Amino acid sequence: KGVPLTHRNLMFQIRRIQETGFLSPDDRVLLPLPPHHVYPFVVGILAPLSLGAAVVLPHPLTGPQMMRTLNEGDISLLLGVPRLYQAFFDRVAQRFESPSIVRRLFDAVLKIDAHLRRKSRLTPIKWLLTPFRRRVAPRLRILASGGAPLSRDLADRLESFGWQVAIGYGLTETAPLLTLKLPGDPHLDTAGYPIRGVDLRIDP
Repeated sequence: KGVPLTHRNLMFQIRRIQETGFLSPDDRVLLPLPPHHVYPFVVGILAPLSLGAAVVLPHPLTGPQMMRTLNEGDISLLLGVPRLYQAFFDRVAQRFESPSIVRRLFDAVLKIDAHLRRKSRLTPIKWLLTPFRRRVAPRLRILASGGAPLSRDLADRLESFGWQVAIGYGLTETAPLLTLKLPGDPHLDTAGYPIRGVDLRIDP
């Protein structure tokens, strides 16, 4: 389908993203999504470049290459969809596959950490995993997800490593962003609040 979007539509989105403050001129954004879709085009290219941030395009898009780019590209923000984050987590979790007791312990620790964060905002596991996180991607701080619902379980697991998860919801027709859950907001089972200038209602 084709959707007409105006320059004004795109500028509105860029200004709202700038207002959130979760992107800065010092960021290096990894964009492993096709830029002919409005979500990666606006959030992953126009918004970072408007602030003077760098945009990194991995080539080719494979698991090992993306992990290498995260490290060598000094990436601070990754823009993706839930399927990409599941593959990213699976790749990270492979380090804990053997022996099997280590993987079971690893899974149990992540569940405990998620429970503690939901009840008290404590993040004890994050500090234990800091050396590992720095080996994977030393500057990576935010994982921004859109395009489909991100499961609470996966978001919890990613945050247990110390990465902050941002979640957006929108449509191609809306250029695209309508709502945003900012990094640091603990409500990982939602798509956040409407951005300024957007009115929403739930139709019965």
